[in-house]
Amino acid sequence: MCDKTLLIESLEKLEYVIENLLESTSNIPNINQLPESADGMLRLNGICMCFIVIGEEVKRIDRYTQKQLLPNYPSISWENIMGMRDRIAHGYFEIDIDIVFDAVKNDIPPLLEVIKQIRFYNVSHGYPNFLVILQNEK
Repeated sequence: MCDKTLLIESLEKLEYVIENLLESTSNIPNINQLPESADGMLRLNGICMCFIVIGEEVKRIDRYTQKQLLPNYPSISWENIMGMRDRIAHGYFEIDIDIVFDAVKNDIPPLLEVIKQIRFYNVSHGYPNFLVILQNEK
């Protein structure tokens, strides 16, 4: 059974990390310069850590909801989010900065909007239908 409190906490964490990621990358003039300095590498490390956290929280939400929630939002490539987390965590020296920043610019903003939608529905309307169904199956 899905614990509503745990789900909402994960959604809140996810929203916070995504907003932080967007803010911290909004003023980077040239991504290819990041690996050229110690400060740039610290920023790049932080960005990659955000992707790891995002992937972990998405995996957690998928587990909490027994894989019933995320498929309701097909505009987001949930498998790619989880896969990117794994790629960064396990293939750190093979990270393609261009792919990371393409994801920041093109994939993260829509993800934030969907997370806000999911969170709003849970907070303002209580359990969504899929959670009621899961509870009735127990």
